Amino acid sequence: MKMTPEELTLVSVLGAALIGSILGPVILELLKLMTEPKRKERRESEVRYFNMLTNLTGFYVSILDKKQIETFYEHYRVAWLYAPDEVIESINNFLIAVGGAPKTETEAEKATRKMVFEMRRAFKGKTKLKPEQFLFIGVPENKRP
Repeated sequence: MKMTPEELTLVSVLGAALIGSILGPVILELLKLMTEPKRKERRESEVRYFNMLTNLTGFYVSILDKKQIETFYEHYRVAWLYAPDEVIESINNFLIAVGGAPKTETEAEKATRKMVFEMRRAFKGKTKLKPEQFLFIGVPENKRP
């Protein structure tokens, strides 16, 4: 049986529609699987950054809230695993400016810095940060951002 050009066109269009209806949802699911980890990571980073920013007020002289500073520090430590180098450097600059970074270092702190640095390298891969850049935070004395 020979098909006319119109029938051939119709069969082609129907075939393409059938293939599209089958492959479309599969392609959408694959795209969703590929982009979901990035979206989840972005949401988690947003929550962490939000928590850091809301606890910044703990550093103000009129407040100097030790609990907020400790919460900020908790998020700073975790940020070492996921935040870009530039973000860590800017947080460090802030901490040094408000006097929250102690000047002396114990052997335990030195070992902790090395450990956190190695965790960062294992998690993020390449980094231009150095172990010495991981700061320990104290409650600042009469300084404010």
